[in-house]
Amino acid sequence: MKINSITKHLDVYSSSNYYEYNRKNSPQKLNFSAMKASQFDGLDYSCMRKFKAPIEKFNSLKDFYVWTQEKLNKFVFDKPLKGKSKETEGYRKTILQQWQEGLGEYSTSIALLSIASLIKNLKPDNDNIPPIFNSTVFEETVADIEGAVALDKEFQFEISKLYSKHLKEIMLAKTVPYCKDGWVEIPVAKTPKQAEKNTELLNTLSRKTWCTKGIVSNIYVKQFGFRIYIENGEPEICIRTLDNRVYEIQGRLNDSIIPDKYKDLVIDYIEKNNLDLDCDTEAALYDIE
Repeated sequence: MKINSITKHLDVYSSSNYYEYNRKNSPQKLNFSAMKASQFDGLDYSCMRKFKAPIEKFNSLKDFYVWTQEKLNKFVFDKPLKGKSKETEGYRKTILQQWQEGLGEYSTSIALLSIASLIKNLKPDNDNIPPIFNSTVFEETVADIEGAVALDKEFQFEISKLYSKHLKEIMLAKTVPYCKDGWVEIPVAKTPKQAEKNTELLNTLSRKTWCTKGIVSNIYVKQFGFRIYIENGEPEICIRTLDNRVYEIQGRLNDSIIPDKYKDLVIDYIEKNNLDLDCDTEAALYDIE
């Protein structure tokens, strides 16, 4: 549920306008007694159930929205964002700030579900970063979830995962427009603007097992080029290049072993693009002992 009239002042998620919107537009009557689960609909219901809201303490939906706002503030301001690398915290904060601004257009229930999902795997011992905020992709994601919840009130979902899936599909449609299978080339970034674009693409298309996933993608795109093979919408092979030389080839397991299934495909791509190989990579590809 997108609400264009919500302002973005104070804690970004200013909820006063949202309360007024719900007071005027909610089909439910506000009862000045303990609320019941049956009084919640859509993503309000999902949020209430996911975070185990103490609805017995609420007299109305307004009390619920106050509660979600308070819960949201704790997630936004109390969550430590430091990672393994010193650059991680700043990068995480920048991206989450973009999310906060974008989510200011939505209900506090949707904002809480989203922020909690985004920061779930941002740990001090990793360099994971959230996906960038794209208003169109997010709007489509919310619409899909709302449709699913309308069919099944107890539908379980993780917004960040569904959003990332939508974002990947859109990027693939732009880079591999005619089929789901194909090579995506990410050249070395020459400008800050290109670095930002390439970082977004590399991070989105990288598997979780690859070292290109996370904060280091911002560093890699300035030094290396990448060729990623997509099959059925999923990344299977990543070739890292330095100038015109193959620096590294990884399969989905990131174990430096090129899966037999893809060897001929990789060889064909390297030969067609006149990429140079070192002795070890050449031996692994051509099964030279």
